[in-house]
Amino acid sequence: LKPLAIVGPTGAGKTAVATELARRTGGEIVSFDSRQLYRGIAVSSNAPVRAELDGVTVHLVGLLDPSEALTAARYVQLARAAVATIPPGRHLLFTAGTGLYLKAYLEDLDLGGMGAVSELRETFELEAARDLPALARRLTELSPGLAAQTDLHNPVRVVRRMELLVAAAFAEDSGDAGERRPTDALKVGLAVPPRLLEQRISERIDRMLAAGWEEEVEALLRHRPAASAQVMTSIGVAEMAAHIRGDIDQARLREMVRVRTRQYAKRQRTWFRGDPEVHWVDAGNRTASDIVATILEMLD
Repeated sequence: LKPLAIVGPTGAGKTAVATELARRTGGEIVSFDSRQLYRGIAVSSNAPVRAELDGVTVHLVGLLDPSEALTAARYVQLARAAVATIPPGRHLLFTAGTGLYLKAYLEDLDLGGMGAVSELRETFELEAARDLPALARRLTELSPGLAAQTDLHNPVRVVRRMELLVAAAFAEDSGDAGERRPTDALKVGLAVPPRLLEQRISERIDRMLAAGWEEEVEALLRHRPAASAQVMTSIGVAEMAAHIRGDIDQARLREMVRVRTRQYAKRQRTWFRGDPEVHWVDAGNRTASDIVATILEMLD
């Protein structure tokens, strides 16, 4: 199947639709979200949880330490590394709230130097630290023979083998060094009426409060080295930090996050509406399964 990118504003239901699609097509998801990439802000960034994914693999979620800086170039580097680990035959799915990063990846934009393939080692070191058994399983799927020769309990060995596989994949696909190689993906936008989107945003804030949002930001404020400005100014983090300091009460906290999220969703809609390649589907008051059925018809 052709790679598929599910795009749209926050609250549109991208994760639910992409997860259902992955189950139906045997796919894996690569997330393009500049905040969900970080560890320690899962509640604040509305990152997908294990129960929600129900066994579906999602890449580039909870990967970076909060202290690390992020650029579009680095995100594309991380995305390339993630895609290189997906076994042949799996359907490639993207979810995107951060449109610039998806555009940079799909169009293979020159972002001022992506770094040598060997620099992707950092990506696998992060994955090994987070879940070594999962990285070892991926190595086994990609190259059973290489895995059989590797101590799968040794993170250094597993990371090195993954690095070698990615280097080989990049060398095979590189072709002419001066040739750009865009990814041909079907882009599908989830359209949700603004009023319904606002309702979902308000409901999300309630879930965040019940899911340990305040405790999450308290831990982030204690994190050393200190979290980057990118993380601390994120929607939900900055406001909760102000609440913890006593600068705003909970009612004001809710209102500030609601307004800021609504403004962000508007900017996302504007970005994706400006892309003539996006095929929009009605996602208002429809189940994920119903939306997936519509998308699968588009893939046929």
